[in-house]
Amino acid sequence: MIHINSRKSYKEEAASLGNREREIFNYLMMTRREYTDRQLAKEMGFGHRSEIQPRCSTLLAKGLIMEGLKVKCEVTGKLVRTCRIRNNDNQQELF
Repeated sequence: MIHINSRKSYKEEAASLGNREREIFNYLMMTRREYTDRQLAKEMGFGHRSEIQPRCSTLLAKGLIMEGLKVKCEVTGKLVRTCRIRNNDNQQELF
């Protein structure tokens, strides 16, 4: 069971999300997949990763999503992060 303060804290944090942050967070919740910023932008219908990358970084800083594996970018060939929804069972109870 999650303490009432944890639930309250999550709701306050979620309420402070901007529209794009909320859209990204909800998409990751819905798909339960791991994406690079470029993959996520493409899947969500944005033209470039720069349209979502700052929001992903904000969600990471707030602890609402987490970094996953490092993978080779199909476009640049560089090693890049992936992001995914946190898979902590206790956090899932918050939703």
